[in-house]
Amino acid sequence: MKSDQRNEEDFTEAKPETITEIHQKVEHAFFEDISYFYKASDIIIVGTVLAKETERINKTELGLINAEDDYYDNITRYQIQVDTVLKGATDNTIIVDQTGGLADGINQIIDGAVYMEEGKQYLLCLRNPAIARGKGYCENVLVSLREGFYELKEDKFYPVDGNCLFTEAFSLDDFQELIKSID
Repeated sequence: MKSDQRNEEDFTEAKPETITEIHQKVEHAFFEDISYFYKASDIIIVGTVLAKETERINKTELGLINAEDDYYDNITRYQIQVDTVLKGATDNTIIVDQTGGLADGINQIIDGAVYMEEGKQYLLCLRNPAIARGKGYCENVLVSLREGFYELKEDKFYPVDGNCLFTEAFSLDDFQELIKSID
């Protein structure tokens, strides 16, 4: 009779990756009216999410924050095709970064944050923080986690969960009329 010879590895079961969840409460910027919202935005575009990935970065090492100790964040990075520019100047394709998401076994959950989906089109209101310029990360961020983007469906922009400034769908023409009075 032949003995059944197997390596120890043959009996090792694949173990699921352990995920650590980090929940963060943050103060969200809320805007009383469109003029504050518009002025807080360096760039306003209509764009399509081409790709999305999340990575863990050391914000202290990159010079994105001033701190003595290392400070890590997960950053969800969106590659956005710019379809229409409504304010500011930008390239045809940009990267928009948003804190949170799953990377390196850590799921960073930002209380109240909503994330964009690949293939969908959005109205995006973005800031270019001075501290991030030239660093490769966080150069384009949402003006507010709750009011920074609106999803385009059937020629209307719809508020994403938690949006307060616009509670009903609006057209691009409606939005352009609103911001025309501010300039």
